[in-house]
Amino acid sequence: MEQVLKAVGQGSYIHVPFPPQRESIDIRKFVVTCWRMIKDTGWQPQVSLEDGVEKTVQFYRRRHKEYLTPATR
Repeated sequence: MEQVLKAVGQGSYIHVPFPPQRESIDIRKFVVTCWRMIKDTGWQPQVSLEDGVEKTVQFYRRRHKEYLTPATR
């Protein structure tokens, strides 16, 4: 989240605790990593996470109107 807020230049977020009543049915923590892809195929990422977040923010700044529904325009 910090990287997105840095790229956007504004905003905030709050941590919402995981509801105890859902612990038995939901995954509490999910981490994405590309280490297996690198190990198995030799593939390497071409864009850093920081650059990817920045490029994504810039993309949506340029084209955000294409993603609005008629009710939100």
